Amino acid sequence: MSGTGGSALRPADQVRRGLRSAVLSGLPRMLSARLRAMTRALTSRHFVDEVEIIANLTDYLPVASEPVLVDVGAHYGRVSERYLRMGWSVVAYEPDPANRLELQQRIGSHPRLQVSAAAVSDQPVQTAPLFTSPVSAGISSLSAFHETHRAATVVEVVTLEDDLAARGITRVDFLKVDAEGFDYFALRGFDWTAYTPRFVLYEFEDRKTVRLGHSLAESSAYVARLGYHLVYSVWEPIVQYGTRHQWRGLFTALPPDVAACWGNVLCFRDEADASRCRRNRVLS
Repeated sequence: MSGTGGSALRPADQVRRGLRSAVLSGLPRMLSARLRAMTRALTSRHFVDEVEIIANLTDYLPVASEPVLVDVGAHYGRVSERYLRMGWSVVAYEPDPANRLELQQRIGSHPRLQVSAAAVSDQPVQTAPLFTSPVSAGISSLSAFHETHRAATVVEVVTLEDDLAARGITRVDFLKVDAEGFDYFALRGFDWTAYTPRFVLYEFEDRKTVRLGHSLAESSAYVARLGYHLVYSVWEPIVQYGTRHQWRGLFTALPPDVAACWGNVLCFRDEADASRCRRNRVLS
């Protein structure tokens, strides 16, 4: 789901948030502050931003380094923008033209950003249909997994191995993949001998991927064989795309209801980073 860890607020949600803020601003300052703190505490139980978990761990990167984020499924560029502000360079892939326009309007002129209009998989294809949905801008995919999906355009499909080499990218520190069912394919098309990212983050949802021939068990075993330490950020089953979803928690084992739930896999090259993640978050 683009915008890892949930979807962007719809206009109606923005209006409700604005009204709520207006009500709180009219209350006595101490009461208003207390209510805001309670709201944040309650929200944190049901929402997490996995990208922020990794961002908090980047404090441990060497000061002299010039880290690189590869952002597959960049959507509107929220994650790319976050890491550009941190001083990183970014290669962002966003095949949906509407999403990419938003990204380019937001950060497209940044000197440390490269933007690709290609989709990413494990085999290059000159043209492939891209399916979009009026329900959510976050579920554009090479696979028509939702009843509202319609073929909107055709796109080039590249592998990360080929495209990053063609761009002259010599290092990757964070590989973030949100490819709506094609995450495992994107990982398989990455050159793990040329690059050893310290952090890898990818989405799982067996309801999308089993029809494509793979499951969370397969993708997580693949990354674990590469030497990564895995933490599963599990979200409750999706009620409706395009709305905010409910987070369940962080786990060290596959969720028992993997056929229904979804989430993101945080992969740490270094055990020390996995340990920091476990210390900073209560794992089940």
